[in-house]
Amino acid sequence: DCDRELEFEHKDVLYDAEDIIKGYQSKIEASKRDQLRKWALTTAPSSYYEDVSFCYQLVNKMKKINEMLDKIKKDWDMVDSFKTTPQGGGKDPVHGKHDNPKEVTHHVGVQLPIGRENDKKVLVEMLSSNDFCSKTEKGGASIISIVGKGGIS
Repeated sequence: DCDRELEFEHKDVLYDAEDIIKGYQSKIEASKRDQLRKWALTTAPSSYYEDVSFCYQLVNKMKKINEMLDKIKKDWDMVDSFKTTPQGGGKDPVHGKHDNPKEVTHHVGVQLPIGRENDKKVLVEMLSSNDFCSKTEKGGASIISIVGKGGIS
């Protein structure tokens, strides 16, 4: 969804830039025709001020277009930083470098657990202890039921 919104924003800015360029091309053509007529009669000082105003407006509109493109680029970079594909490197698919930052996958990189460190230690001790009560006598497998929100460490 973010990609689609950024694409539409980018297209809008490009269409605005195209409209500005076409408008100024027609203004330049009209100005050239007027200049030829004015040279035939006399040079008017007002035409100088019109040209300066025209250039000033063009510069301001182009600055605005550049600012909008910079904003879109910044937003695009932010969206791309959240999309990563792991590159081979280790047995754990979460570790390693990312080769294509624009491809979306379920891998989000290494996340350290928040809280619960003590609970994890207790569970590991219970599973590795020989006298845990839910061990079966023949297979020696321990089973611990963990209830909670999935995906939260």
